[in-house]
Amino acid sequence: MKNFKIFKGLVCKEFLHILRDWRSLTMLLGIPIVLVLLFGSVMTMEIKDANIAVVSHAKDHDSKELINLISTSEFFKLVKYLDTSDEIDEEFKKRYHSYGLRF
Repeated sequence: MKNFKIFKGLVCKEFLHILRDWRSLTMLLGIPIVLVLLFGSVMTMEIKDANIAVVSHAKDHDSKELINLISTSEFFKLVKYLDTSDEIDEEFKKRYHSYGLRF
């Protein structure tokens, strides 16, 4: 019970200190408001216009229809058709080098 009284006194002291100091109060109220505005409206986790390349070993109507559905959506942008699976590594390396990244 004594520990709770000490904790309660400490919390009251800190609360009064925050109310007296305008900088602490600004940080206490301002930072959450800025974060809510920033993450709530400006930043989004939705992916739009992601550049993709497609390898299609099946050249039938269904695979072409699926590729067409994916490429016409607002989320993906079809950049390249690849002929073999070996071209995937080359395309990744080319993209990494264009961003200045190294393996």
